[in-house]
Amino acid sequence: MSKIEQHNENEFMQKSHYYNQIFENSSDVIYLVEVTPEGRFIHKDVNNAYCKVTALSREEILSLYVDEFENREFREILLEKYSACVKAGEKTDYINEYHFPSGRRTFHSTLSPIRDDSGRIHQIIGIARDITEQKKEEVRIHKNEEEFRSLAQNYPDVVIRYDSTCRRIYVNPTFEKMAKHKADELLGKTPLDSSPLIAPKYYMSKLHKCIETQSSSEFEAASYTQTGELGWYMVSLRPEFDEEGAFISVLSVAHDITQSKEYESMLQKSSLLEKRMSKMLSNLPGFVYTYHKSKDGHYSMPYASSGIFDIFGVEPQDVIEDAFPIFKRIHPDDLRRTEEALHISTSELTPLCIEFRVQTLEYGERWIEAKSIPKKEDEKDGVIVWHGVMLDITERKEQEERIRKNKQKLQSSNDLLDSVLGRSPDVVVFALDTAYNYLAFNTKHKEVMAYLWGKEISVGSNMLETIQ
Repeated sequence: MSKIEQHNENEFMQKSHYYNQIFENSSDVIYLVEVTPEGRFIHKDVNNAYCKVTALSREEILSLYVDEFENREFREILLEKYSACVKAGEKTDYINEYHFPSGRRTFHSTLSPIRDDSGRIHQIIGIARDITEQKKEEVRIHKNEEEFRSLAQNYPDVVIRYDSTCRRIYVNPTFEKMAKHKADELLGKTPLDSSPLIAPKYYMSKLHKCIETQSSSEFEAASYTQTGELGWYMVSLRPEFDEEGAFISVLSVAHDITQSKEYESMLQKSSLLEKRMSKMLSNLPGFVYTYHKSKDGHYSMPYASSGIFDIFGVEPQDVIEDAFPIFKRIHPDDLRRTEEALHISTSELTPLCIEFRVQTLEYGERWIEAKSIPKKEDEKDGVIVWHGVMLDITERKEQEERIRKNKQKLQSSNDLLDSVLGRSPDVVVFALDTAYNYLAFNTKHKEVMAYLWGKEISVGSNMLETIQ
């Protein structure tokens, strides 16, 4: 044997040993099947993985034709697939589930036909990979996806899934209704397309950030609702990863917070109104109050604004349990009248409206006007509540007194003037203001002016215009 032949033989032996090691130690099932001229199949060789999976020895497998295998299910599948490979005359692959002593296993098999010199397929090389765990994972993922879709399809919140390019790959019916488009019109598009969002660019920036940082975020977004009204949503963006930890998508869930926002706005308005009311009450010449009569006839003032001090010289907390400090400061001459008015309002449930005087060390005697409307809190226990206002009307009363005295004084002057005018029929009597307008005149003067100037005069007319 020449050196070249020896070298080639050694190289062949090394490769044979190498391939044999791969054959025997491979985790994949590898086998060689002989195809007889009669169309029967018998294994010519199988590796250790084949024996381990089937729980059969190499001798048992190689001594039997495939149609003689005891495992009926396994036998029928092999016969069907081997025959299909021979008929196709080319490489085929398939996935099948088998029942073995170790349990149900799923394999992805590839069959490669080998032809002899005459062109007949006389052998088949088979390789089968156990994908049982992979299939279980696929089933689990599919089940999870079905559960997700079942939940999302019936979820009242907006659910959208985006791919890494910010394009929608899933939308639930809630979003379809909001966007007024069917799913197939929305899928494959970004938030900048076919979106009811008020600020789609802002939403898009949040989506980009979630993808770039692969971290969750929450933010508020305004959008038109399916009725066309403005709605507010709390949007949650969450990155999703595959089993190997690679980023695959972003899940967006938007919860309708419109009512919460409206309530928040109402609270803000209420707070602003409260501040304005407080400012207004602080400038009010009096105070607002809630007056309470219990079922045993006890009176209290659960609420009074700070102006109560300026009128009665007491703090609001001094009358919360008992209104007696107020009655102590009512003028003795007005106390009975005030109590009678309160009794009538209590018994007849009519509005209370009364003016009375109070006496305090700080401000002396002041006139107060109290107005309130009663309401029965409970028909059974007789509890009555008044909501009203008490105002300091001292200045008004003083002005009314001045007006009364001025009217009285004017009436006296008018009486005197009428007396003078009536008692001097032959004497011309008249009165002018500084602009020569008539204030008064007697009949004699009126007759003289008509005679001299041919004009009628009246109170308020100008004397100079008459004689011109």
